[in-house]
Amino acid sequence: MRRSGHTEIDASKLKALILDLDGTLLDNSKRIPASALNAIERLQEKGIKLAIFTGRDYLMAREYLDVLNIEGPHALQNGAFLAKGKGEIFLMRCIERKITEYSVSLASILNCHLLLRTDSSEIPDWYHVGDFALSPYLPFLESNINRIVRLDDLTEVVKSANLLQLDITGDLESLKEILGRLTSKYTGDFNFSFISASDDAGFLDVYWSQMEDTAVRLEIASKVDSWGLLSLFNASVSKGLSLDDFLNYHGLASQQVAFIGDHYADIPLLKRVGLSVAVENALPEVKAVCDYVTQSNNDDGVALAIEEIFFSGKR
Repeated sequence: MRRSGHTEIDASKLKALILDLDGTLLDNSKRIPASALNAIERLQEKGIKLAIFTGRDYLMAREYLDVLNIEGPHALQNGAFLAKGKGEIFLMRCIERKITEYSVSLASILNCHLLLRTDSSEIPDWYHVGDFALSPYLPFLESNINRIVRLDDLTEVVKSANLLQLDITGDLESLKEILGRLTSKYTGDFNFSFISASDDAGFLDVYWSQMEDTAVRLEIASKVDSWGLLSLFNASVSKGLSLDDFLNYHGLASQQVAFIGDHYADIPLLKRVGLSVAVENALPEVKAVCDYVTQSNNDDGVALAIEEIFFSGKR
């Protein structure tokens, strides 16, 4: 593990470790390496508090929470849904209706595609208008077809459902216009993540590889540089803000926490913790704000970081 910033490791001051899932704890096959499981077990024996902070929702994260069996509280959907242990609901933060209503209108005008996501209390729990677009996100949607209700109109869903997240996909310029109009009208009333499909390839690759139609796979791959995903949340939702829930629950200070991540959504949290670590496969912007860089998610990066941070003494 190489130093990127100026912070020295002092394990005696660290009482907790938070981990991202995709691209960090999970390898590219979406498995938790045995080395990481062993390292996490050693941390539990040492009394270190542990949690998962991920963009995945409750149902997509639960299989990993079951395996890990760590206390949390975990921040799912970047903090819109907080859970303890293997999935006990701790807190939910719904997006304001006015944001959803305006976004639905803008997406229709600009020919973008909507996915409304609820609290995952039961399936189907996602809502989509019409047919799926031939886009980089098509394989992901098709693999989750059992969770999706396709409707002609979203009015009733917007009025009645507990919506934690609104995903808008489309060409990047249209998404930028939607975000610009939302920001102009409702500054401070929502939070968001905005990424291009090319920056999300590590997550999407697994779904693309499952497609049997080569022509369709090539078609969607050709759009990866021009398409993106704009996800909207409650104004209080981010991994950085969710740190406060974790700290209050355990009675800790931010300087007592280490975090390992890889993507844009991890940056607010990486900037707040006492020790920030990026995996080698992290985006350059993520590495730039970190104290250390460990090996990649495919090369036991998490296990190696845990060993050096918590079991190799002060340096």
